[in-house]
Amino acid sequence: MPTQVNPDTAFASFGAMTTTMQMTAFQQLATDTDLYADQYDLAAGRWPTAYNELVIVLPEDGRMSDLTEYALGLREHNELEQLVQTYVSGMTGSMYSTTTTGGAMTTGSATDGVAAASANATTAATAGSATATASPTSTAAVDSADSDAERTYAYNDLIGRTLSLVPAYERYAYDADYGVWTDKSTDAAFMSDLVANGETMTVVGIVRAEGAQASLTPGVYYTPALTEHLVEQAADSEIVKAQLADPEVDVFTGKTFAEEADATGDTEFDFANLFNIDESQLRAAFQIDPSALDISGMDLSGIDLSGLDTTQMDFSALDLSGLANAQPDIDLSNLDLSSLSLTDLEEQFPQLADVDYVTLITQALSDGVIKEGADEQVATMMNG
Repeated sequence: MPTQVNPDTAFASFGAMTTTMQMTAFQQLATDTDLYADQYDLAAGRWPTAYNELVIVLPEDGRMSDLTEYALGLREHNELEQLVQTYVSGMTGSMYSTTTTGGAMTTGSATDGVAAASANATTAATAGSATATASPTSTAAVDSADSDAERTYAYNDLIGRTLSLVPAYERYAYDADYGVWTDKSTDAAFMSDLVANGETMTVVGIVRAEGAQASLTPGVYYTPALTEHLVEQAADSEIVKAQLADPEVDVFTGKTFAEEADATGDTEFDFANLFNIDESQLRAAFQIDPSALDISGMDLSGIDLSGLDTTQMDFSALDLSGLANAQPDIDLSNLDLSSLSLTDLEEQFPQLADVDYVTLITQALSDGVIKEGADEQVATMMNG
């Protein structure tokens, strides 16, 4: 089974994290070569110009990352998969350490196009292990199980390496029995055939940064022409044409997008189901128990209410008759408010004038917020 490296299948366990982390060795060059070309020394070959040409970009020290090795088929891809699984399991793993060596079956990719038009490049070529530092001179391949062993690649061994380009839309086949397009990416025979007949991507150059501030991240780069090539291919593919011909129906399911949206809505998690409010318990939490109200230890002798003036307050419209129905056992006859003035409070807090005290108190009584006997306690507090 060919191994996909862009997006690299080894990182599937990272899920959404792949959108914020660099999980591929393949990147696109800027259209304007003047933005980066003078920051690099051409170590071997040339800069790519055609859609099917690649260049290996090295940092100033000339060392190649593990990720690039795996992408080019210089190391066995299952090593990378094991490193990722180790990292995901919470153990230490490094994508740039020099570890074991071996042959490889790798995949590289180009870019996304229209609809299902992202592309994957795949190679089934194996390669002998060497050190992880690219070298301009020939170096014998060295196999070693020592995790600290370096691998050295001659520039001439890297120039001319090839990958097979497989556009993503080619992974889908039409199922005439069900009238839908199905994903065949897990079908080894189907994918192997695509790889064998895919367009060839060739490494034509190796460049090395002349300073630490070089603009390109080390890796394998393709030209903008590849993106344009894939977009054109995708637009002419049968699956894309089918989707554009009937934009209301999902070609993968045969259902309308509206039906799929409704089905998704039916299975969406309702957070309201997490909460169950017991209203009786809520009322109990806010009830006032007058028997527990003890103010015998409070000294109110220093409080002077002689300045309170209620002459400006109009209580003529105040009707407390409804209180008897709400809480018939509460007797407010002993509550004397004649000396109470809210003038100063209203001047400081004018919004108090808009408060409907009657409704507020009536509702509190009807909800059982104020317990029986509270009137006697309040009257005692107000009248002394």
